Amino acid sequence: MRLLRTVTLLCFSAALLIGCEDPKKVPEHIRKIQYGSAHEKTEAAMSLGRIGAPEAVPAVGSLIALLDHENPGVQSAAAYALRKIDTPRARQALDAKRRFQK
Repeated sequence: MRLLRTVTLLCFSAALLIGCEDPKKVPEHIRKIQYGSAHEKTEAAMSLGRIGAPEAVPAVGSLIALLDHENPGVQSAAAYALRKIDTPRARQALDAKRRFQK
């Protein structure tokens, strides 16, 4: 029993350290991206990036919209998430943003 508790604690600690996210929270993160404060949008985008594909693919459209947000931190978090999700649509949006900024 003690070994099981120790292993469980170690697994939980490792998950916190490497930033594991619950894919079941993708809809919640999308809502935060759409309706939250700049801080909530940033946190949600980072979480979606850590979740990655295929679970976070439904968020790609909302993340693309954040590339034009007034807050540079929000834009950076959205770009991070899109790079991590790495779908053709995400890559296309990032390429277009880079070309526009030049």
